[in-house]
Amino acid sequence: MGRINGRSPISRSAGRASAAAVSADLYCSDPMVSGAISSARLGQLMKTIEGEIIPRLVLAHRGQAARAQAAAVDGSVSAEHVGAFTALLLDNDLEAPRRFLSDLRDGGVALDHIYIDLFSPSARRLGEMWSADQCDFTAVTLGLWRLQRLLYEFSPSFQVDAEPPTDGRRILLAPMPGEQHTFGMFMVAEFFRRAGWDVIDGPVVSTAELTDTVARNWFEVIGLSLSCDRGLDAMAALVREIRRSSRNSGIGIIVGGPVFIEHPDAVVRVDADVSAGDARQALDAAQELLFTRPQRQRAVGRG
Repeated sequence: MGRINGRSPISRSAGRASAAAVSADLYCSDPMVSGAISSARLGQLMKTIEGEIIPRLVLAHRGQAARAQAAAVDGSVSAEHVGAFTALLLDNDLEAPRRFLSDLRDGGVALDHIYIDLFSPSARRLGEMWSADQCDFTAVTLGLWRLQRLLYEFSPSFQVDAEPPTDGRRILLAPMPGEQHTFGMFMVAEFFRRAGWDVIDGPVVSTAELTDTVARNWFEVIGLSLSCDRGLDAMAALVREIRRSSRNSGIGIIVGGPVFIEHPDAVVRVDADVSAGDARQALDAAQELLFTRPQRQRAVGRG
């Protein structure tokens, strides 16, 4: 299966034509040279040009094109940036996306815009490429792993201006049990921590573990993520159990993930309070829930 990217690499046929042209020049420009160089040596020269020189030029061209594309911004992220960055995530070289991000930041793009406008769309695009059979599961998984590693690396810089934790703002963030990709939820946690929320996050093994956690600990809000509609009934059952067993009977429940972007009405089906399309929306929704959800047992139930 061919690798999809947003660049214009030199084709193999063009490479052969270039090699042949160079060889013809060497062979025909000087009669003495033409008499001295054997056809075998010419063949070896063509192999060297095609097998070593041209691939190096292609790699250099790709790197320069990606850097130029990253640098040509004015404080914003475009669809072209998303395409180029996604292609870099599918390569084996982690330094290439690092350089791309460095150029974006040098161009004035703030980290929160990189998170929302580059990282999130790139993660979605990787999933779409797998769904469309343009990439296999291994390539997508490695691409998401590279993306999450970059998110970890940027975390200290992102949290530099974080607000101190504030009492009364505690959230549990978890993907549905069995979900394989947790990148989106990790990014949501980054935004909540920077806003001064006390965040408990991470994958859970079972619904029993999740409901036990909300039964033993006080949370103002819980955020759940789901990737596909096959899990909607299971999420609805989990939401009912959370409301039944939660130490805070007025707990707010936010849901997110690709399925809620594709089917906004699914939030009603799972009986959540609100759905969020990205980390910023999730944070805004949680702040709103603090004032709209009845925290009926706050005074006597929290410990």
